[in-house]
Parts: sequence; structure tokens; C-alpha cells
Amino acid sequence: MKKTADIAIAILFAGFALGAFITAIAFSAWWHYITGCMFAILAYVCYKAD
Repeated sequence: MKKTADIAIAILFAGFALGAFITAIAFSAWWHYITGCMFAILAYVCYKAD
């Protein structure tokens, strides 16, 4: 059973990742793709944590 906090943090990081990708597309800012990937990895790690 996943802890509610783990899921909430994963959703938060996923939101940051989505925001970073939107920023990267909107402003042609390539470094935001890296930021988005980092947040996506953090979200995955938080979600998969036991």
C-alpha cells in the first residue's frame, strides 16, 4: 500500500515536470527539458518508493 504522502509528492513533481516542458516549448528554452526530465524521474522514484 502506497503512502498518501508519496503519491502527493509524486503528483507535485509530475506537475513541476509538466510545467517545465510547457515552459521549454513556449520559450524555446532547451534547459527546461533537462529540468522536466529531472522532475519526471523524481516523480517516478517517489511513486515507486515502497
